[in-house]
Amino acid sequence: MKKNILKSMLSVLGAVLALCAVGMIALLVWSYKGNGITVGRCLVADNGSYLLIAGDSPINMSARGGNTEMFDKMETGDKILVVHDGIAESYPGKTGVYFCMRLGDGSMDDIPQTVIDGLTELGWLSWETIISGSDGIGGGERDGDESGNGGDDGSGLYLPKKDCDFSVQYIRTDGYHEDIDYPVVKIIRSADELSTYYEEYKDIYYLENPAKVYSDTTIGFLDACEKYDDAYFEQQILVFVLLEEGSGSIRHQVTDVRVIGNDGESEMEIAIKTIVPEVVTDDMAEWHLMIEPEAGVDVADESAVTVILDGKNVTDRKEYIEYSCNWVNMRLLKLEGWEYEIDEYAEDVYDFGISFWPKGQSEGKLKLHYYDVFGVCGTGLSSKEIVIGERTAHLGSYGGPVGWDFISFNDTPGSYVFMNEGASAWWDQYGDEALRIVESAVVAANLTGETEAIEIASQKCNVEYNQVRAYFDFDTGLWSVNFSKKNTAGGDQTVFVDTQGNITGIQYGE
Repeated sequence: MKKNILKSMLSVLGAVLALCAVGMIALLVWSYKGNGITVGRCLVADNGSYLLIAGDSPINMSARGGNTEMFDKMETGDKILVVHDGIAESYPGKTGVYFCMRLGDGSMDDIPQTVIDGLTELGWLSWETIISGSDGIGGGERDGDESGNGGDDGSGLYLPKKDCDFSVQYIRTDGYHEDIDYPVVKIIRSADELSTYYEEYKDIYYLENPAKVYSDTTIGFLDACEKYDDAYFEQQILVFVLLEEGSGSIRHQVTDVRVIGNDGESEMEIAIKTIVPEVVTDDMAEWHLMIEPEAGVDVADESAVTVILDGKNVTDRKEYIEYSCNWVNMRLLKLEGWEYEIDEYAEDVYDFGISFWPKGQSEGKLKLHYYDVFGVCGTGLSSKEIVIGERTAHLGSYGGPVGWDFISFNDTPGSYVFMNEGASAWWDQYGDEALRIVESAVVAANLTGETEAIEIASQKCNVEYNQVRAYFDFDTGLWSVNFSKKNTAGGDQTVFVDTQGNITGIQYGE
């Protein structure tokens, strides 16, 4: 009897060993074909993608067969075992996943700093995500000056905007003329220029001092100019912004003055708010806003000054080329001597936008395209945060002669990216004009970005949470903002927000 039991046990053991041997052989054959089994860490990107962190290499995982439920309980930092096929050589890498199992807990602190830096530079991670996902204060320090504005990256692109101190006098000068297109900008650099301005415009506007200043009027132009003597102009310039209103009851407030760029190449942006009372008079009014930027601030000429009135650029009279498709919109400056081409959207191909190049140049072009998810190779890549218009962006370079290979905008629904495709062929001759076009870019105008979507969704959140993820779906035009507790199954809440900031639905996890 004992012999039969022993014989049965040996038979079972032999069968198990045989199965293991067959499994090992199958695994070796499977691995030989480029597939594999990897143990690493999970990282959840800002766009909702799940990445496998194998050593210092981030790999974007996609579920084979559409079985995305295998990722549902995965959190950033978790130790995971992944059965996958081959890994594409990009940055981040890409692989299809057949099976994923969570082996243990973790946090952002378990993700290598080199990976965090690389993904942050490319827009896959925000600093808010890094901090919220860390047991301590995750992430490294940003490059740049003390203000966080960054430094000169050698690309020729402007630095981020810098607020400057200023003072303003608001002088009503009237003088209606149909042939004047407002706003008008005038820069004064000396007392002599101020006197010349007075002589030139005293018959067009009322520039004299009033006999009496009433409570609803202002001091006169000449009284206001008394302070602008030679000593003033040794340190500062004076900027006039002339506005016209349909009622003398309307007033203005200069809210911000910003300087963009390096010394000698600066531009200025002046933001003005219109103040309209409930009851207004029926009379026209013209105004001189006399703006005194802080000492040392200067611009080349009036064309370098942009006036933003109630959030709208009212000094922009340039021509533009625009493209929009579903939830995507973009705009670029149209320069004479340049060719532009619209690369139309094709169904399920998320790579479309505007291409442009100098006329007569058969090689090389730049393009501003939309992608649902943007990724590049990390080998030899350096990156820098810059600002284009009202948006921050990441400039990436592999060390080529142009100084950049791509520019990826931040906080947009989907990815808006400038790509340099062989522009070095004509860059020495046309690079300055190309940068003017790049710097003019407006993308995702009036569309809800990730930060705003999270803020809107949080107002409807009624579950406890310590982490937030947001993902934009191009096909539906909706942000999915998920609120959950780390390392907790169920009990989460997803709020859906459209591109206009409207909440369209709420879903609760079981």
